[in-house]
Amino acid sequence: MDTGISIDSLIARLRSIQKEAPGDRYSRRRLYDATQAMAAELEDPIDSIYRIGFAPLQLAMAKLGSNLGLFELLQTSRVPLKTDVLAEKTGVDFVLLRRILRYLASVGMIEETETDTFGASKLTSNLTNPQAKASLGWFLDLCAPALNKIPDFLAATNYHNPSDGLNSAFHMGHDTTEHPFAFIMKHPYHLENMNKWMSFQREGCNQWLDRFDFKAEVCHGGDVVPEEPLFVDIGGGIGHQCRLFQERLPDISGIGRIILQDQSHVLEQALPLPNAQKMSYDFWTPQPVKGARAYYMRGILHDWGDAQCVEIIRQIIPAMSTNSVLLVDEMVLPEARAHWLATHMDLAMLGLAAAMERTKRHWESLLDAAGMRILGIHEYNKEFGDSILVAVPKVIK
Repeated sequence: MDTGISIDSLIARLRSIQKEAPGDRYSRRRLYDATQAMAAELEDPIDSIYRIGFAPLQLAMAKLGSNLGLFELLQTSRVPLKTDVLAEKTGVDFVLLRRILRYLASVGMIEETETDTFGASKLTSNLTNPQAKASLGWFLDLCAPALNKIPDFLAATNYHNPSDGLNSAFHMGHDTTEHPFAFIMKHPYHLENMNKWMSFQREGCNQWLDRFDFKAEVCHGGDVVPEEPLFVDIGGGIGHQCRLFQERLPDISGIGRIILQDQSHVLEQALPLPNAQKMSYDFWTPQPVKGARAYYMRGILHDWGDAQCVEIIRQIIPAMSTNSVLLVDEMVLPEARAHWLATHMDLAMLGLAAAMERTKRHWESLLDAAGMRILGIHEYNKEFGDSILVAVPKVIK
């Protein structure tokens, strides 16, 4: 319908919105989602195929630009650089580099200021972050081969929901029989990229202690007993959450014991954690720390199917006292209209580990099967549904 408003006027309005974009992440995300939805509505059928079909190319070219150091060269230069200058700096053939730069500029990763001259864009800055660079490697080299095999894998397994971590699209894509974690541990490149991606993926988002009142929900306003196990981070990696706990709760961190548990080769890379204990532990075995106030698991259970999750949780229950709680830090998907970030994560887990993200009802069923009941769910990131589920055993023996 002709409204009498020119296309140029509409574009000018959109650009004015861009300049007035809010500073907080959540508001920007809402605006971004709205513009993405609008863009989808404007697509012709061929536009949809172009966008979806060429998506792998964009990832590959971003990785190529990163490998060549193009984003750093443009970001650190005070003036736009000519193609011949960039060819000399990178050692890439002039004609090939011109084609690469032309593509990167067309999708906004860099800016073409004039013929054969390029500078940094907003996306250039985003892509020079060391964690972002590692994340490109994680997605292209580790995730993409698995995700590309999802259609073939599901067809071969008669479209059953996968739950076996030793039989997934990952195995088909990487031609391996190893569990994905074992595979990654044997490849330092993938392990480094995974660790950087894990620390980067929630950058700028709320932390769990921004929304979860540990003293009220776990300590119930009472005193912490000296040397009492206060916070046990099960499978806590190199200790990011232990460090956060110490920073946010210094008054009680200096009284109760903070314990980081993971496999010994992981703990060798742990962050400096004054007054925290590092304990080698396999969460498939009985929990050795008895009577802790909080047993905390972040992003552990979404790596496994329901049966394996029940087994992991049951290793903790015998160690719990009447004062203990299990804090499960995971996504809680809504029953309807889940955010695209959350659904991407869910299907990535399907392809990579035959695992899944879960809804509230699914979490309730899972924890009930393990012998626990949920006391409360505390959401701290709306986009992903990141939440702290507080659970206690149905029976304390």
